[in-house]
Amino acid sequence: MAWLLEDFGTYTEEDDNTKLTVTTNKAEAADADRDEDVWLYKDKTLNYFDALDEEFEIYIAATSEVSCMGGMAICNSIGSMDDITDGVSIDAYNYTGSFRMYIRRDWNVADDFAAISSNTPYYCTLVRAAGNNTITLNIYSDSARENLVDNPGVAGFGTAKFRYIYGFINNNSGHADRNFDGYVQNLNLKDAQAHTKALSDTIAISDAVTTKAIGVFKADTVNITDSFSKVSEFKRSISDTVNIGDAIAHSIGLFKSETAMAITDSIAKAISLAKSESALSISDSISKAVGLIKGDTIAITDICSPSLKAFKRLKDFTGRALGTIIGRDLSDDNDEFRDLK
Repeated sequence: MAWLLEDFGTYTEEDDNTKLTVTTNKAEAADADRDEDVWLYKDKTLNYFDALDEEFEIYIAATSEVSCMGGMAICNSIGSMDDITDGVSIDAYNYTGSFRMYIRRDWNVADDFAAISSNTPYYCTLVRAAGNNTITLNIYSDSARENLVDNPGVAGFGTAKFRYIYGFINNNSGHADRNFDGYVQNLNLKDAQAHTKALSDTIAISDAVTTKAIGVFKADTVNITDSFSKVSEFKRSISDTVNIGDAIAHSIGLFKSETAMAITDSIAKAISLAKSESALSISDSISKAVGLIKGDTIAITDICSPSLKAFKRLKDFTGRALGTIIGRDLSDDNDEFRDLK
C-alpha cells in the first residue's frame, strides 16, 4: 500500500534562532546547537501511537560538531530530548569524531546505538508490536530497506501509548558549540487514521463530483425527454404523411380503376356502334376509343357521324335504285320524296 508521508508544513515549529528549514517532507538543521530549542512536532491526540512501524530517513553531515544531537521522537511530552519523560527518541550523534545512531527511552534512562557514517543517508524503521515492552530501530543503507546495517533496541516501555510525533528534535542541554548539521525526511507513519481521512476526503470529493454529474444528468434528462417528445411529434408527422400517402394511393387506385372502367365502357360502346353501323369497321371504333384513352377530344358524335353518313349514302343509293325501278327519285335530294318521308 502507498502510505502518505507526513506533511511537515502542518507541524508546529519551535526554532527561535531559525536553524531549521522545513519543507513538505523534510526538516533540515544547520548549526542547531545544544543551547537552543530546535524542534518540530505534531499532536496526534492521546494514545495515538501503540504498535509502531514508522519509517524515516536520517542524515548527519561531517561538519557536525562533537556531542551534537539531532533526530526524531515519539513521546508524551513537548520539548527537547532532555524533556522526554515518557517516550522514545532517535538521534544521530558525533561521539568524539565517530558517528552513532541512538535509540533512547525517556532521557538517558536506557539506550542502545549502532555505528554509522557521516554524509550518508540511512533508512530507518521504528518497530513495536502493540503493547510490547520493547521498541527496535532497524537501520538500512538502502531505500528498499533490504540491506540491514543494525537493529538496536530498548526495553522497558511496558504498554505505554504515545501522543506526539517529532519531525525533528535536538537536545537543549545548555551546552554551546555542539552544532548539528543534518536532516530528517520522508517520515511515514503508515498511518491508518490519516489514510482513512484521506480516503474520506476522496470519497467526499467523489460524492460531490458524482452529485454534480447526476445534477447535470438530471438536467440533461429533461432535454432528453424533450427530445423524445420531439421525436414523437416527428413520428406522428411521418404517420400522418403515410396516411396521406395511403389516401393518395387509394385515390390513385380508385382513379385507375374508374378510368379502366371508363375505357372499357368506351371500347364496348365503340364496338357496339361499330357492330350496328356497317359503314364503320371495328378497327376504326377501337382507334377512336384509343384516341379517347390518349386524351384526344373526340366526341361520341364524331365516332358515330361517319357511320350515319354512310347509312345516309346507303339509303340514298337504295332510294335512287328504287326510283329507277319505279321511275321516281327517292333520294333525300328529291324534295317531294323528302316531304313524303
